[in-house]
Amino acid sequence: MSPIEPQRILAALASPTEQVRCEAVSRLAEAFGSQVPVEPLLRALGDGSWRVRKCAVDVAERVGARPDLLTALLQALGDEANAGLRNAATEALVRLGEPAIPGVSSLFASPDKDLRKFAADILGAIGRPAGVEPLLRAIEDPEENVRAAVAEALGAFSQERVVQALRQALAREGLLVQLSCLSALERLAAEVPFEELSVHLERGPLRPALYRLLSRLADDRVLPILQAGLSVRQRGEQAAAARALADWHRRVDVQRQVAARVAVRQEAGEALIGTLRQMLSQGEQESRFAAVVLLGWVGRTDLIPDLVRVGVDPRLRDAVFEAVAAMGPRAVDELGRLLPELDAAGQILAVELLGHFRQGAAVSWLIDLCRGEDPEVAAAAQRALGQLADAKTVPALVDLLQREARGAASGAVGALLHLGGACPREVLLSVKPLLASADLALRRLAAEVVCGVARREDLGDILPLLGDGDATVRALAVQAAGRVGTPEQLARLRVALADEVAKVREQAVRALSLRDDPGVLETLRVALTDSDPAVVREALAGLGRQGGPGDAALVAPLLAHPDGAVALQAVRVMNGWRWPLDDGVLSQATRHPDPEVLKELLAGCRRLSPERSRATLAWALAHPRWDVRLAAVRVAGEFRDPEVLRLLLQRAGVEEDALVREALQGTLAPDAGRLGD
Repeated sequence: MSPIEPQRILAALASPTEQVRCEAVSRLAEAFGSQVPVEPLLRALGDGSWRVRKCAVDVAERVGARPDLLTALLQALGDEANAGLRNAATEALVRLGEPAIPGVSSLFASPDKDLRKFAADILGAIGRPAGVEPLLRAIEDPEENVRAAVAEALGAFSQERVVQALRQALAREGLLVQLSCLSALERLAAEVPFEELSVHLERGPLRPALYRLLSRLADDRVLPILQAGLSVRQRGEQAAAARALADWHRRVDVQRQVAARVAVRQEAGEALIGTLRQMLSQGEQESRFAAVVLLGWVGRTDLIPDLVRVGVDPRLRDAVFEAVAAMGPRAVDELGRLLPELDAAGQILAVELLGHFRQGAAVSWLIDLCRGEDPEVAAAAQRALGQLADAKTVPALVDLLQREARGAASGAVGALLHLGGACPREVLLSVKPLLASADLALRRLAAEVVCGVARREDLGDILPLLGDGDATVRALAVQAAGRVGTPEQLARLRVALADEVAKVREQAVRALSLRDDPGVLETLRVALTDSDPAVVREALAGLGRQGGPGDAALVAPLLAHPDGAVALQAVRVMNGWRWPLDDGVLSQATRHPDPEVLKELLAGCRRLSPERSRATLAWALAHPRWDVRLAAVRVAGEFRDPEVLRLLLQRAGVEEDALVREALQGTLAPDAGRLGD
């Protein structure tokens, strides 16, 4: 940087071009280092451009709480002719944080009430504990505006003595300070006794804030007050009472919740309904949520369109669903009439509600939507048809399955599977003919339904599918036979272990491993030699459940399997058996290249003695991957074994990764004195 550049930057601060001044301010620290001159920085803080002032505040924060800068900023607060400078100085002092607190606190001794108010605002914005004492003293300021600012600022400090000071001020102060006290107490989530709040209810401007604090009390006396607030003429107060009532309802027991809902229905005149509708469309999130909740309690079906339309907001969706669902089946007709007027998101919500009510009257509307162009709406309608648990919907769903076999038929399949729980015979009779279709996609969908719905008495429909020409159909049949088949039919599943398609063999192993049968264990042992990793993995999982340490010699070679998922499952099985073979097998597992295998091995060390785990932990603590070393530190720290702790101490001397080093320090801290002896 040339020696003349600082002078050029200072000159640029007087440029008529805003961008030039911004650039010059931003480069002040670059030009002057820690010795940025105060006068030009202060001039920039009072610049006519908010962009320049913002840049100056950033520079002031970088300069830090230098005494000359703090003095200048405090003096700038008194510049009544330049509001921009006062605001920028305020922001700069807030950014400087705790070091600025003593200087700001000294302003409470100023005869200028505006400076005292600025001091309260700044200390509240800084929000550090050092600001509490000056504010508590200033709550006695002779100027009401200052006391109000102080009370508001105290809302940033969650301390019991702050709450007590605010409660005392609430009891003795006038309206302006009381409003600030109530706001601060709400921010502090304080529970103020009912008697201290109720005495102020006669003062109308205080009531909205009082309602918010009353809603935090599980007190029966709160409900009549909030109920009365719903019937006042002022919409702002009505909205406040509605928000408070929804909040109170969320906090109290079931008996009080019922009383709240009854109270709203009693007060649900057109004035309240109008206020709640306005809150739905114009309020902030809290107000809209409260309006949804209370309109649901009103229970008028003509309010459903208002509710469903706001239900497209994901933040309100659950509340809308609950509100409409609470109206019961009488909501079905209104939802059906509303469907054509809704967009896709609204239709999906309405459809889910129709499924929830399980009324046959919804069938025709849902079938129409199933045939619509929007795939998400169609899928939702198909799922809803399944929820109806009505056999009358089966033909419509089967028709959809046939028409959509190569498209989005998952909804129809899901619906038919759901219906299979209520009317399995009707579903099977309607879908079985599709198994003979020449359309492979349709046959697979039909097999999914038939195999998913089948019970033990339906095995006659399943067993022929075990020899189907399509592997997907065979896999579905194997899964179903394993689920509902008799022990005598397990032999058919063992045949599937010789299938040429791995997916079928995998399903056969999974199905067999879930059956308690003496012959299954030998089948699982044979499956360990399968050429497909997924089959071997399933066989290992089954052997882990049904086998025991006697099978460890069969599992040991798979610890070195090149497929990490197989080796991982082998380690899990051996962990469960506490590594019954010699420590050479344990050492062999440490050589697998997959870090997830290694971390699973370390997790298993928790079940071994320190003597057996030391070699594995020593190796893992020197592993090139940081995540493996971190896992080793966490496991080793659980042993509290002197030799293991010394391994950790040695690693701490050479560890370079910050996360691992931090874990080492935390693990070693309780034993630091003993290790140092």
